[in-house]
Amino acid sequence: MNTEFAWQGFAFSHPEDWAPINVSGNRAEGYARLASSGKESIQIRWKKAKDGLRLDTKLESYLARLGQDAKKERIAFQSKVDEQDGRLQYKWLGAGQGRGALFYSEPTSRVFFLEIDGDRKGSLLPAFRQLIESFDGERGERELWAVLGLRVAMPYGLELERHEFKAGKTTLWFKARGASIECSRWGFAEQLLEKYELAEWATAALRLKQPSVRADECGTHLTMKGLLESVGAFVSVQPDLNQIVTIRSRFRHTRWRPQCDWVG
Repeated sequence: MNTEFAWQGFAFSHPEDWAPINVSGNRAEGYARLASSGKESIQIRWKKAKDGLRLDTKLESYLARLGQDAKKERIAFQSKVDEQDGRLQYKWLGAGQGRGALFYSEPTSRVFFLEIDGDRKGSLLPAFRQLIESFDGERGERELWAVLGLRVAMPYGLELERHEFKAGKTTLWFKARGASIECSRWGFAEQLLEKYELAEWATAALRLKQPSVRADECGTHLTMKGLLESVGAFVSVQPDLNQIVTIRSRFRHTRWRPQCDWVG
């Protein structure tokens, strides 16, 4: 079974047992690594750049560095590069093995470097094909963020301030002009709701004071109206995943009031 990783304006699918172990940077430049329950991992780098950048030179430098590392360990190294669908695709074999791609994304004006690596045994080709075929850097109606069970699609204009991945809880904090938004995925929903009423739990968990509460077919809405800014929250129970997704927003403009269709 597959799931999504969506981050800073790009997305790809990966096996369900893969999880992020390192995520850093911002929209202009950053890095992420996801590891499997075995020995394989995915790494992706992105950087703002102008079209026409010599990607072949960058890839040659990267492979040469891998070759030098292998030589120091007295390990034979070989690599191969092909161009397919506007991407430089490559594979290498040394102490381990890797398959990757380097390409320029015109919609985002960024260079992307994607690679799957593992030990010498087994084939990386199926996972690599899935990564390449599912990769999406196009801009849709809203921007998708998906990681560790949290999946939200919100209006453009948000900047990720920080993230926190804990056992049973995933949280992303965003800011925009006149708004700050906190999105969380809470595990063990069934156990939580055996102890608390949903509105009672959400009021405490989201640090709200006597909010107005409204429930409809897609979730529970909580609101605290202020003179200059308001606080709004949306809570979605997902029993099939045994989780609760919450969005808490402090906003001045109703554009940033949480909506039920923000939750994927």
